Amino acid sequence: MKKLQYQNSRQAYSKFRGLCCLILGIGTGLLLLLNFKVFFGNTFNYQEYYNYRNNKKNYLSDKLREFIVKNIADSDSSSIIISRSTASTNHNYDDNNKKSLITNAPTTHHHLNSKNKQSKRKNREHIITITNSPFNTTTINPKLNIHIDADYSTKLYKKIRILCYINTHPENYYKKAIHIHKTWARRCTKHIFMSTKSDPILPIAVLKLPYPEVRMHLWSKFRIILRYIYQFRNDYDYFLKTDDDTYIIMENLLNVLQNYSPDMPFMLGHRFMNIARNGYFSGGAGYVLSREALKRIVEQSIDKHHNCPVYDEDMEDVKMSICGQAVGVRLYDTFDILGRYRFLWASLDMLYNFTSYRVLKWRPVKLQPNTLYAAPHQSLLSDVAISFHYITPDVLYMLEYFLYHLRPIGLVNNFIQLPKEICNEQ
Repeated sequence: MKKLQYQNSRQAYSKFRGLCCLILGIGTGLLLLLNFKVFFGNTFNYQEYYNYRNNKKNYLSDKLREFIVKNIADSDSSSIIISRSTASTNHNYDDNNKKSLITNAPTTHHHLNSKNKQSKRKNREHIITITNSPFNTTTINPKLNIHIDADYSTKLYKKIRILCYINTHPENYYKKAIHIHKTWARRCTKHIFMSTKSDPILPIAVLKLPYPEVRMHLWSKFRIILRYIYQFRNDYDYFLKTDDDTYIIMENLLNVLQNYSPDMPFMLGHRFMNIARNGYFSGGAGYVLSREALKRIVEQSIDKHHNCPVYDEDMEDVKMSICGQAVGVRLYDTFDILGRYRFLWASLDMLYNFTSYRVLKWRPVKLQPNTLYAAPHQSLLSDVAISFHYITPDVLYMLEYFLYHLRPIGLVNNFIQLPKEICNEQ
């Protein structure tokens, strides 16, 4: 009897095992079928994901156009022809077309006949053309880099007082925050880390939160943070909010802020034109509040204005922009004079479409020419960038070295100051 029961149990187990193998095989087949494109399809294009987010208004006024032509434009050799579209950042590049790439070989255009091609080759080196311009095509001298010398940056530090408040939590004190404390945060007039526990090394503003310090209660945390920094409203001109994985080039930020007044109610950052009515600033890339903007948000908006959200969730940057606009705080974009981004909201890997964001890292990656910053000459990457997001501690120190210690011998950077009337107009 026991032997018969044993045989029956073995048969039942065999059938059950066979059924499990069948289900597992069917599931594996479906996964392979659904991910066919990952294995054999085209390279994933992150531009499609960002198209709806980067709906920026790219325009040039008459004064700015005149300034570019007069001060930056140069029709001599080694020039770059740049013209930009008002409707899209998706430019038409062709990897196989040498006319649209920067190469060491001479580049010519179709309107040159065979007789004068050779005579103009030397003056046509290093040419890149971007179509659909809101203004007439202008030749830009690539030798002019918009960099700041030491004397100029020293004047900015003395002129502008900025408080940097950096969002973090206790688990990140010695994973992320300590490295920011040792690098770019030292260039703030004052910097404070916002969390719930004190630390003997880091300057922590200890907050008493009614909820656990987790992402889902981020807006509640920031309402308390704003009330905390409000006590410093008369000691500083501007207030910079960042996360503990952001890198800031302070000199470039101060150079922008000098064109404004802290008594104007405004915010600066990278604006996404979705979710909120007039868009919102990316919290990860960082955003700046003027003194007057901070006053209005704390005194008139938070927990007081009917258009300022009180419900709690993680989208702190959206809530901040909405509450500011409710009391007349203006959102100013921070593109440089050539319309390029300065607050970079995504990681360098993502922006350059590097291999670390591939599902299968062993598969060769082809840079998409229409992906942000993968275009020839990185035409959307400003040489006066202000912030970088999703920066790991090792990259923090790399940026610190490359930006403030490494200097190529013989390279001279000429700084071009934009007139104040044009800055205010933009």
